[in-house]
Amino acid sequence: LKWNTGIVSDGLYDIRVESTCYPMGLDPPEGVNSATSPFLHGIIDRVAPRQFSQLPEPSDGLYSAGDEISVRFTEDIMCARPFRFLTDLVVGTNIILNKNDVDILCQQNKLEISLFNTLTAAVLSGKKVTVRIDQIQDHAHNTLPGVIEWTFIYQENFDADATVPSQEVEVRDVVLITPWDADFADTTSLAYGELVDGLAAEVAGILDEDASRLSITGVKNGTGTAAGKTVVTVTLLASRRRRSLEYGAALEDTPLHLAYILQTRLRQGLANDTQTYPYLSQAHLQGTPDLQLDIVWAALYPPLPALPGPAARQLSGSTMSAPVPTTLSNWEISVTMLLVAILVGIVALLFQRRHPAKPLV
Repeated sequence: LKWNTGIVSDGLYDIRVESTCYPMGLDPPEGVNSATSPFLHGIIDRVAPRQFSQLPEPSDGLYSAGDEISVRFTEDIMCARPFRFLTDLVVGTNIILNKNDVDILCQQNKLEISLFNTLTAAVLSGKKVTVRIDQIQDHAHNTLPGVIEWTFIYQENFDADATVPSQEVEVRDVVLITPWDADFADTTSLAYGELVDGLAAEVAGILDEDASRLSITGVKNGTGTAAGKTVVTVTLLASRRRRSLEYGAALEDTPLHLAYILQTRLRQGLANDTQTYPYLSQAHLQGTPDLQLDIVWAALYPPLPALPGPAARQLSGSTMSAPVPTTLSNWEISVTMLLVAILVGIVALLFQRRHPAKPLV
């Protein structure tokens, strides 16, 4: 049976076939001369996907920590592996990569690329990157016409800046209340996307930061006491804008501080409120954290010296400086011990005067 859909608009349809026979001669019993098929559900889609919005990310042409390399489309695209689309990246003048060299997250109508596991920050620093994507198809196999291409510059590496000690800090082995789902192992699944997006929103709310400052990775099935539960890694990223004490800016912007706050909240325990925290309610850290943030924090941020002018006023109320353990010299220890000995002697003398020893009979 052929159906001429030339005059039918694109959209969702329910169709069925009904056949009727007209026999010659005797009239057949009712219902014998006709048949109707079950309903068939389908979609007519003859429109190819197009790029959504004018500019892919990073739209400002500068990649900073926490940014995305991504592009969206006007409809869901084919994300089944192996990927059918083509992806090429040119880094600088002599590094050429394809879709097999980089990490690609394809989900619904979004395609995201990461170079994190391919090139180091030192190699990417200040480099021009050109991305080309071709042969994108929707689920009806309509192919996007032409090639999507955009260029951006990687931000200069600022690891050496003392006010930004790290561009990212990981808080690993965060055990969620969420039971493990086999679909979480597939980064292209809807369940994985909902978990990552929902958890990122909750963490951002706790830290009072934008969700672009963090990423959820390392989603896995827990082991030991966390068996059957979902375990993740939360990576805190540097701000897109550099901050320096020279301008009186606070240090709360660093990934280390955000990780310190998150780790502290997880140690203390969040309220058993699954409505507010469907993922983080009763979440905790499994075992001893890999990064002893409280020790690192004290080492990196000793009490700040007084600064003149507005900067001093701004930093005077800051909670950034952590207490550093006091180290006593040998002379100070000796004096302290002497004072303690004198005090003990005085107490013993007073006790003896009040309670003289009785003579033995």
